[in-house]
Amino acid sequence: MTIEHTRRTNAQSLAAQVGGVTPFAIKLGLSKQYAYRIAGQKADKGIGHNVARRIEEVFGMPAGWMDADHSARVAPADGVVEIPALDVLGSMPLSAKGEHDQAVNMMRANREWIRANVPATSFDALAVLTAAGDSMAPTIGEGALMLVDRGVTSIKSDAIYVMVQGESLYVKRVQRKIGAKGVTFLSDNPRYAAVDVDDPAAAGLRVLGRVVLVWNPSRL
Repeated sequence: MTIEHTRRTNAQSLAAQVGGVTPFAIKLGLSKQYAYRIAGQKADKGIGHNVARRIEEVFGMPAGWMDADHSARVAPADGVVEIPALDVLGSMPLSAKGEHDQAVNMMRANREWIRANVPATSFDALAVLTAAGDSMAPTIGEGALMLVDRGVTSIKSDAIYVMVQGESLYVKRVQRKIGAKGVTFLSDNPRYAAVDVDDPAAAGLRVLGRVVLVWNPSRL
């Protein structure tokens, strides 16, 4: 399978997940004509590198996802959602590789339970991340498992977000400022001071997703 065919197949799969080519186009900010040419049943246009990376970013997929053949992947049982580990390292420079350990590489959950309890943009946008440090305690303790909605890639509401800046990974409660680009990063642990950021994008901060559910470990 050529990379052109692989990207087209993956784009068609994502279009199907959001309800068709028209919602796919709206989500990506593309014209419907162009979207049908790259993701429609009679698609006849290749997807270039920049567009492929844009699709991954908007849909919360790890870098390179559009270039990989997912057809051979064993499908989970009916009614089950597979939730992969968040690709934190793929979002960081090479010098930061290996600095964040994941306790869980894959989770499987009941689809109806997820639908009823997890406010995510889609099942496929979910990823699991292991918490490190105590800055968000007691809400998110050391070693807690977080479900992250990768479909959220910008700060549009006050919530807890997973973000990267250079070699650093942050999980912070974010509070927007009325009428300004600026935000305040809050730690639920009172030992850590709040941090004001005038322009997150200019500061090099990139949102990997929004935390939608947390399991805190209890050691018995």
